Amino acid sequence: MAIPILLAVLVFTSEYGRVLQMRSVLDNAVSDATRYLARAPRDDDTGVYPPEVIAVAEQIITQRINVEHIAIGAPVPGEVGTSANPDYKTVSLSV
Repeated sequence: MAIPILLAVLVFTSEYGRVLQMRSVLDNAVSDATRYLARAPRDDDTGVYPPEVIAVAEQIITQRINVEHIAIGAPVPGEVGTSANPDYKTVSLSV
């Protein structure tokens, strides 16, 4: 009677560990892609990233995870520069 309960706990524990590991890999991949985008050149007139820059950022993510189950949003540039560091750029990326 205890064997089905123990097997269920074992399966749950292993699946939970797998989900945590995939979440960690996804967080690191998105962090690396946004770090790349923060340093990548933007179009001077519109402030938008060129398609080849976005493709490299997507490739950084897709090299590490299974892309069948995710959707990568468009990068959104933040404000450029602060009074302390005028070269500072921010960017957000949703996956």
